[in-house]
Amino acid sequence: METQINQRRGLLILLFFTFFMVVGFDMIMPLVIGHYVNNVGLTATAVSVALAIRQFSQQGLAMIGGALADRFQVKTLISVGVFLRVLGFLTLAFSSAYGMLIAAMILIGLGGVLFEMPYQSAIAMLTTNDNRPKYYSLNNTITGIASAIGPLLGVALLRLDFKVVCFGAASCFMINFVYWRGRTSRISLYQWQIHERWECI
Repeated sequence: METQINQRRGLLILLFFTFFMVVGFDMIMPLVIGHYVNNVGLTATAVSVALAIRQFSQQGLAMIGGALADRFQVKTLISVGVFLRVLGFLTLAFSSAYGMLIAAMILIGLGGVLFEMPYQSAIAMLTTNDNRPKYYSLNNTITGIASAIGPLLGVALLRLDFKVVCFGAASCFMINFVYWRGRTSRISLYQWQIHERWECI
């Protein structure tokens, strides 16, 4: 019974995490190329290369994220990954030079490497064959809502300044970091590693 309660709490935490993760990411990323081409003066090709580096840093190194998830606790990896995203968006706020933009994209990508695989694995382990379809349906709904809210917030904040959008994105991931660290200490999920089953604390 306690394990079921812990699993339910864990899934709620992951849904909360999903919402702010998607809002924060979609708030800023669609605006990057427009800002750096129109306001900073970089070429579209140069900015596209930076965005491709971000993509490769996350998707191309996914195997490393999986290997780390086999060895370290979910809570630790996700915490570090989310914090790297915070640093990446803060770096982006002050990236007026191309080198800083590249550095920001690498931090954002590496953050994704560290939390994406543990995040997906946690969902798989917390759900059962019976509730998994319902969870993914709810997760997709929340993702869709967040994907609609994120760009709207980004455009609204862009009226103030691009830095404000970056701070907003960083804030979303910082909320996840604080919430994740605070809430996950209470349930068994975060004692778990991918090669282990659930154990009560």
